[in-house]
Amino acid sequence: MLPLRSLSLLLPLFWFATWAAIPLRAQSPQGGVRLLPGATLTPPLLAAPREVRTGLRKEIGSSRMRLDIGTVIDLAGYVPDRGWELRLGADIFAYGLTTSSEGLRLQVDAIDGFFGGHLALLHDLHPTTVLLRLRILHHSAHFVDGHYDLTRDEWKGGIEPNPYTRDAGELILTVGHAWGDVRLELYGGAEYATLVRPDAMARWSFLGGLQARMILLESLLGRPCSAYLAYHLGVDGVPQYESTHTIHGGVKFGGWHDRGIRLYGEFTAGLEAYGQYYTVHRNHWGVGFALDIW
Repeated sequence: MLPLRSLSLLLPLFWFATWAAIPLRAQSPQGGVRLLPGATLTPPLLAAPREVRTGLRKEIGSSRMRLDIGTVIDLAGYVPDRGWELRLGADIFAYGLTTSSEGLRLQVDAIDGFFGGHLALLHDLHPTTVLLRLRILHHSAHFVDGHYDLTRDEWKGGIEPNPYTRDAGELILTVGHAWGDVRLELYGGAEYATLVRPDAMARWSFLGGLQARMILLESLLGRPCSAYLAYHLGVDGVPQYESTHTIHGGVKFGGWHDRGIRLYGEFTAGLEAYGQYYTVHRNHWGVGFALDIW
């Protein structure tokens, strides 16, 4: 069991994420390189499980919760020509599985951590955009003390830690189009891992999905308010290829490329997102909130 005060170890990362986020999207001067060019060109995919998110999701009908913390930041931008923009950035994030609470103590069962970077190229053909994102990420997963039964001196459920590592490159193409206050985005891509543990995992994985959003109010207490809906399909080899489906929808308070708060509901059917349970199938509903601080 992990005392709540131990979570203070995560606070430096949270404060860095808050400080690093830039509220308004900006563009580099044409032909010039600009440091910290503005809000990220590639906001995280809303329904994808392995994306940057800061917030909490509670599963319905269970004591399980997912705690997310992290940031994505564009470090440099370059505009080679009108309608084009290139960004280089960093991605650092983690999510943990909490299983229950006991008094002032929180049982954290498993944690997945990611760090790496991205290169993104945007071609703006207003009102259509084409975006290509390449991410290089190190992913490791671990059981923590909430998964250990101290009274019996054994791992809960008889499930012992399994060394899990995935160093991979992921390439995604997104095409978006706007009709007034409504915007639709379709995306697809693939990932290849140069290092995997356990060795039984497939090195290739695939993904695709769509995202739609609509402005509900131009100003709510001085900020816009939008509704959105997203679907994500992931195909991973564990070692046979299996699909995971996620439907995610909610409301965002704040500009879409600005800081804001999202309230959402989510349904997932398929493989667990936690690396220590990478072969486990589970269907569940959840509700949560996210702080968009990129």
